[in-house]
Amino acid sequence: MSGQLFIGDNLDFLNKTQQVFDLVYMDPPYNTGNQFRYSDKGKRSHWIDFMDIRIKAAKKRSSSTAPFIFSIAEDSLFDLADLLRDNFNVVAPPFVWQTKSEGNNNKVNSIMTVCHEYILVASDGKIVSRPEHIMVTEEKVSRYPYGIKLEDRMENYTEIVFGQKKVVCIPKTGWSLERNTVGFGGQRYQKRTAQKGHGSERYVSFVKQLPGYSESNLYFIKGVKDKSGLNGKFISGNSYFQSIGDTYSQKIPSFLGFYQAGIPGFQTAKPVELLKRVFTAFSNPGETLLDMFCGSGNASIAAAKVGLHFVSCELGLGDEKNPGDFAKQRLSEYLSRLEEQSHVAS
Repeated sequence: MSGQLFIGDNLDFLNKTQQVFDLVYMDPPYNTGNQFRYSDKGKRSHWIDFMDIRIKAAKKRSSSTAPFIFSIAEDSLFDLADLLRDNFNVVAPPFVWQTKSEGNNNKVNSIMTVCHEYILVASDGKIVSRPEHIMVTEEKVSRYPYGIKLEDRMENYTEIVFGQKKVVCIPKTGWSLERNTVGFGGQRYQKRTAQKGHGSERYVSFVKQLPGYSESNLYFIKGVKDKSGLNGKFISGNSYFQSIGDTYSQKIPSFLGFYQAGIPGFQTAKPVELLKRVFTAFSNPGETLLDMFCGSGNASIAAAKVGLHFVSCELGLGDEKNPGDFAKQRLSEYLSRLEEQSHVAS
């Protein structure tokens, strides 16, 4: 397999290249509001414009029926879904996967907790996949996020004013979680552990100061911005519940299972085995993948492993110090090993 790495802005590359791509993969910044090795803080409108111009530019350099595959978290899931509906004829229901770590069901590493992420696929042609590679079992679907069921109407529970916030207190007998169902507000929810330095830690700390606080109660903080317009945040113990919105809550998306995310230097790198599975389902051997946000190089390596050529773009912010050099070294070493193996085989 052949591979190329462009160091620089992917938009500059797309404006210069004459190559036509069969498959496009984007794992962009998620606009989480957090500070990683790069700043992931920006206005929502800026992120939408940033993605829109790159999607349009990539479409000009792709075949008319090329599948576009996107990795995204709930922070920008619905903004991305709206963008795809504006730019493509077909947008498939989302695929969901969950990060994991060996021997610890709660943390992936010192700063990342277990959570769901999403893969969206869009195209101007009919989206064709090989179902044997994206097979979803009922057992896997049963792990998908919860619905929050309240035994009574929200206004019938005790509401207190604490600091600048109004909080509804729901006793342990007044609420429950149900898998595979739509709950309060017509939503499904991810149950997530509050992370240090994340806004969720602030909400959990706030709730723990409430008079009569109990870990088994559910608390609804009013007036807190929610991605799906609920205008509130549910907290229980050290956990908060992230609404995943009504756009996809009427159908259980395809759950792809649990995968170990991250490699040294790139804590958010997507798993090679997951990407191999997805690329195999939506491509044919010998086709060329455009990897627009190369980062760790995992997507490009996954592409080569399933028989695809790749062209990758990396801005050059590096691993902890220089991601462009990091990707260049990894991809060069991998292609060298492939070449050595082909010589041995011949």
